[in-house]
Amino acid sequence: MFDIKVVRASPVLLPFVNLVGNSCQTSTPVTVTMSGAASLTTASTFTGTYTIPKLAHCGLATTALNLVVPGPGNTFTAVATPQ
Repeated sequence: MFDIKVVRASPVLLPFVNLVGNSCQTSTPVTVTMSGAASLTTASTFTGTYTIPKLAHCGLATTALNLVVPGPGNTFTAVATPQ
């Protein structure tokens, strides 16, 4: 499980303004269930899909971000290499 944090969102005409502050992140942790064949001798690739939950603590940008960011069908790939 992990949180997605949005560290910056700025309007095009005011790139020096950060609309989300320092606490913008997913309202609940993201969970990814991955699958793939594990190998003890070569690199193993694991893949999965996940849903981005609604965002919280993003100031006035919360509502706008929640119209475009959250949703299902996001992909995740991880490669594990034995040492």
